[in-house]
Amino acid sequence: MSNELKNYKLLALIIIFSQLSCAKELVDTFQEAKTIGISLETDIEIKIQHYDELIPYFIKNYSPILMECFEKTENPDNSPFEMVIALGENGEVIKLYKNHETNISKCLFKALENDNFPKPTVSPYYLYISMNFTNPKPQI
Repeated sequence: MSNELKNYKLLALIIIFSQLSCAKELVDTFQEAKTIGISLETDIEIKIQHYDELIPYFIKNYSPILMECFEKTENPDNSPFEMVIALGENGEVIKLYKNHETNISKCLFKALENDNFPKPTVSPYYLYISMNFTNPKPQI
C-alpha cells in the first residue's frame, strides 16, 4: 500500500473519530438543541422512553413547582415559552436552553438546575418541551 493511500486512510479515521467525539459535546444554541430534541423522537426506543418516562417524570415533578411559581411570583407572565433540557448519561441536567425568558421560566429553571431525570437512552439527551399556559378561546 502506498504512503499516500495510508495517509488518506489515517485522515479518514481521524475525521470519523473526531465526529464521534463531537457528538457528545453540547450544542450552543436553543435552536440547535430543539432540532436535535425533536429529531431524537424519530427513533422508536427513544420515543418510547420520551413518552413513557421523561415526560411523565417532568409532569409529576414540575406541575406542582409551576403552580408554586405562579403563586409566589408577582405579576406572573403566562406567555408561552419553549425549553430544552440537556440530560447527561445518568439523567443529570447538564444545560438548560430557552427561546426567551419569563419570570415563570426563571422560577422553573431554578428548580430544574440540580435535578436528575430517569437515565436517558442516549447522552446528551435533548428533552424539548413547549409550555403554553393559556387556553384557546372557544369558537362560536
